[in-house]
Amino acid sequence: MKPQTRPALVIAIAIASFQASAFAEVTSETLGNLNQAYQNESNAVRRYEAFAKKADTEKLPQIARLFRAAAESEAIHRNIQKKAILKLGGKPATFEFDRIPGTSTAENLKTAIKDEIVERDSLYPVFLAKARADTAKAAVRAFNYAIAGEKRHAEYFQSALDQIGNNPATTYYLCDDCGLLLGGCFLREAPEGAIGSDRRAGKWGLPVRYWRAHKKLRAEDLGLEPDQVSDRLISLGHKRLLPKEATAALAIVESRAHGC
Repeated sequence: MKPQTRPALVIAIAIASFQASAFAEVTSETLGNLNQAYQNESNAVRRYEAFAKKADTEKLPQIARLFRAAAESEAIHRNIQKKAILKLGGKPATFEFDRIPGTSTAENLKTAIKDEIVERDSLYPVFLAKARADTAKAAVRAFNYAIAGEKRHAEYFQSALDQIGNNPATTYYLCDDCGLLLGGCFLREAPEGAIGSDRRAGKWGLPVRYWRAHKKLRAEDLGLEPDQVSDRLISLGHKRLLPKEATAALAIVESRAHGC
């Protein structure tokens, strides 16, 4: 090695080491936030499963169905958060599950609404902002999915509470990728067992998707070399290949399938 190249090499190594340590320091908070969310969602799964059983004993089958569907949704969020923790080099923390109160279904709905609103409006938005600041793509994805999910849960729980005892039969659709829960197709007469009787009762998968006519941009599309783009950059954006009107009919089919 030529002597004159050594100072430059030493400087480069020092800069790389500083960047690596800075990134680890920044994402440590995001890893902690992911673990907190992982604990919250894990508790929610157990809590909603218990709430569903209580609703069964009170002869409130539609609310029991909703709680079971919500438990499945939270399980997907929990698994996404666990994968994000591992992807960012962390380890899922161990914890003790919360005690589940033996209260009525009406009280259980109130508890669920309160918890979902706190996560939707206060907790997860703060976690999301930090993940974005860290450019931690896996965490951003996990928190975005959780916020969207908690918003739906809070709405459905409030509706169930408002109509308790007269809840219409509802089919719930659940996205296996993001955990989003959608309720629709209010039935006048729901056939016995139409939704299912196994542990996934209350969940119907409806895989309706279509090509958005978008192309994810690559470095060469922008006249750049691949090594000129940081691997911490979430995306370079997308390019539309067809006018929006060309896929309008497919968008209508998808929206009707999800919302009936």
